Amino acid sequence: MQTSSHILEPDAQAIILLCGRFGKHESDKSAKPLSLAEYNAVAEWLRHQDLRPASLLREEGREKLKAFDGAQKVNRERLHALLRRSTAMAMAVETWTNQGGWLLARSDANYPVRLRRRLQHKAPPILWGVGPQELLNRGGLSIVGSRDADGSALAYVRDMASRCARQGVQVISGGARGVDGEAMEAALEGGGTVVGALANGLGRAATAKKYRSALMEGRLVLVSAYHPDSRFAVWKAMDRNKHVYSLSDGTLVAHSAKGSGGTWAGATENLRHRWVPLFVLAEPPLPEGNRALIEQGGIPIDRRLLRDDFDLASWLETPSALNEEPTLADALINGHQKDSDTESADASAAVFEEYKEYLVRCRAEGEKPELLPLVWPALKSVLQEPQGERDIQEHFADAQLGQIRSWLMKAVEKGLAERSERPVLYRVSEQHARQEESTESGRAQRGAPAENNTTSQGRDLFSQG
Repeated sequence: MQTSSHILEPDAQAIILLCGRFGKHESDKSAKPLSLAEYNAVAEWLRHQDLRPASLLREEGREKLKAFDGAQKVNRERLHALLRRSTAMAMAVETWTNQGGWLLARSDANYPVRLRRRLQHKAPPILWGVGPQELLNRGGLSIVGSRDADGSALAYVRDMASRCARQGVQVISGGARGVDGEAMEAALEGGGTVVGALANGLGRAATAKKYRSALMEGRLVLVSAYHPDSRFAVWKAMDRNKHVYSLSDGTLVAHSAKGSGGTWAGATENLRHRWVPLFVLAEPPLPEGNRALIEQGGIPIDRRLLRDDFDLASWLETPSALNEEPTLADALINGHQKDSDTESADASAAVFEEYKEYLVRCRAEGEKPELLPLVWPALKSVLQEPQGERDIQEHFADAQLGQIRSWLMKAVEKGLAERSERPVLYRVSEQHARQEESTESGRAQRGAPAENNTTSQGRDLFSQG
């Protein structure tokens, strides 16, 4: 579907008929559009019937609705009434696209990949938008926070958004007053690209003077799961949070209350679902909400991100705590486990020596070093039995839960560890254990002396870079 056209693909037409609200063009008030949960129930039924949403646009497809046995609120009569709104839909779509806007349905090939992959059945069925759709697939840093954030937090946000613009890192936010608005404005002023995921008022925002030049230059896309004339509702703002998070590669929380408010709700939801890494501003005065989010696994950040030599794009690719290198190296050597013996301490020290050589090599080649090669030997010894994140954290001095989680995610990606669900537990992967046994067996057959396992594992990871 092209942004300059109001011609919709058949599947998109059906989804918009079922879920869309058409404002002043709406004539049939008896048919309430489907909610996300209701549409998912219909979509699941269609899949079981080997039907596409577009099948419902044809008479033979609508005939098959006689077999539909959905919940009472989603009865056949309601579905038929929604599907009869083609005139209202055509008028609403034409009005919006004539203003430069576009619509995407969840069935469209160019629907944002991050929303579909991360949210899955929670991804909004319809997106109304204006601006270049390709920005929705670029990722970047989402910046969120309270409407009532203090001056120091807002100053940090502006500095961070400006730095993102200079380094080509896209900024994503929700367009609300306070942190969201400051982040978007600073990024646009700095010449960067911005995604605004709005809870309401898309129509007004699309014609606002402050956004006009950025839209014309192709540096801003505004998108909403709700009709452009939609009014504010708390549930929409809460629902919109997941869109802001999921369109990014990581989210910075500048200021949050504790236990309540949209920022707190969005951040804790992200921590539960682990859509993206959560970075929490940890500069004084530290709000109670920020402190609590860090305790729950948020990664603390501060002004060091604003250093001239700090590469934000690389950091977003492999997010980690800012102070990890010296503090956690000492933690590994001096006491990662309470019952460490002399041999394991010597082995850890040997790995640390290799890590220092690895750091020198990375700096010489202009590459960003990882901490996992240094940590893995100690982490591996903990993961011989299934362990939860907080259990693992107890074995490492000075390590934040967010950093532990970052190591574990990287270890799973590399095939070193595996994760089970409900409860979430980690252990050394069977594949890695078999490779290790095979290596030792090969050494034995060659008559080579057994090598300290900690040292060999560290060397293998360092050689991988």
